[in-house]
Amino acid sequence: MKTARVIAIILIILSVLTVASVITAKIYEARLGPILLKNINAQLNSDIIVKDVKFSVLKKFPNASFELKDVYLKSQTGFLTNNEFRGFNTDTLLNASKIFLEFNVIDLIKKHYNIKSIEVNQAAIKILIDKNGLENYMIWINKEILGEELSVNLKNVSINNVELLFVNQFKNYHVKTRIIHLDIQGNFKKDSSKLIAKGNMLLKNLKINEMNYRVNRKSSFHFNVFKESGKFHFHDSNIKISGVKFNISGEYINNKKQYCDIKITTDNTELNSLIHLFPGQYLKKLKNYSVYGDFSFVTYIKGPINKRKNPNILIKFNLAEGSLLNNKTNIILSNLSLNGKFTNGSSNTLVSSSIDLRDVSFNIDSSSFSGNYFIYNFEHPTLNIPSEIDIVLSQIQEFFQCDPISQATGKLRSTFWFEGKFENIRKPNIDEIKNIKFSGESYLENASLGLKGSKHIFSNINAKTVFADNDIRISTLSFNDAE
Repeated sequence: MKTARVIAIILIILSVLTVASVITAKIYEARLGPILLKNINAQLNSDIIVKDVKFSVLKKFPNASFELKDVYLKSQTGFLTNNEFRGFNTDTLLNASKIFLEFNVIDLIKKHYNIKSIEVNQAAIKILIDKNGLENYMIWINKEILGEELSVNLKNVSINNVELLFVNQFKNYHVKTRIIHLDIQGNFKKDSSKLIAKGNMLLKNLKINEMNYRVNRKSSFHFNVFKESGKFHFHDSNIKISGVKFNISGEYINNKKQYCDIKITTDNTELNSLIHLFPGQYLKKLKNYSVYGDFSFVTYIKGPINKRKNPNILIKFNLAEGSLLNNKTNIILSNLSLNGKFTNGSSNTLVSSSIDLRDVSFNIDSSSFSGNYFIYNFEHPTLNIPSEIDIVLSQIQEFFQCDPISQATGKLRSTFWFEGKFENIRKPNIDEIKNIKFSGESYLENASLGLKGSKHIFSNINAKTVFADNDIRISTLSFNDAE
């Protein structure tokens, strides 16, 4: 009997609490719902449509919450639809299945309507910048408060399953990603506070100019940020992409300057793991090879970062004990090492960009290569290549599988310097070839050469060739021709 009485009392209490929560929800829903939407709309330079608003003290317990269902937020007023953005509507900034705004229950009782937490679920966001630099997302009139009756005192923002599309036609790049989960904790309102952001996402597609990268790489991230007077200081932060960890430190200034000073590093990363971060269309070119080696780099990003200006980028990198295995022939390119540097130059553009490879060296069996490689101006490249080679032709032929050649033996030793300027390095025109500068000399010793489809075999080839003043002079040459 006592047990039954206790159960009955518990059921009565639960029933009373359930009824009380329903009544409370209806009261706050009727009182705060209109205030919430009124104040949000008053602060937007856009239109927001919410299909339904529900209040609950149970869904996000111990917090009370407003659940906004089927939220539709338009792009900034004046952002026009045109042919720049094909394939999707430019009038939509956000579509969300559910958005939760959470409040402290005690604050509600005291009529202090402070939004404590925001959660966004099942959404699609389109961030767009047109060719004139106009953004679709500048929708807030007042970022600090929503109104006298309602205020924001955020401590947590949570985002789940959000498709994000970022299209910048002004700088001609697109990013498409899916945020699987993002959680940001901290005091958003205080001028000085610590923020922690962590989560994971799937980077789907990246398009820069006319180059389209189908990435499809999973990544996770963890940021420790100290926020102070519009400055964000990063420390002990990192991003992992397919298991490769990138350490991040520095600061970002979010004011009129929009300035950054960021450092990104990796330490002795296995080259094979790094190579597999490349888009699939580029990995196809390496499908017959296995790549190994220790790779490290440090990247510095410094300067203004906004829609009209680019920061300066400097990347220093190093490869040690590298190798490239031809999986078909089992021949290995070994002892690969280099030191390199990339910069986008004084004007932070493709025109001033350069890449400098120093102390490049490797072996294929007993054949050796060494040299330096410099490329300047990525729009109309200038190449500068001083090199030394000492190779056995049969080893090179077997490794690279040169299709027109059926037979190659003997040795080639060469020291040369090459410089050329091209509009399109893949398709040089005849004038560009004529203007190539080169010098050096080469020695071909006891060589033989056969071409596929030909019965002729050139054997016992011995030659000395001198390159000077853009002329090629064969000082000695002897060979035998046999069918």
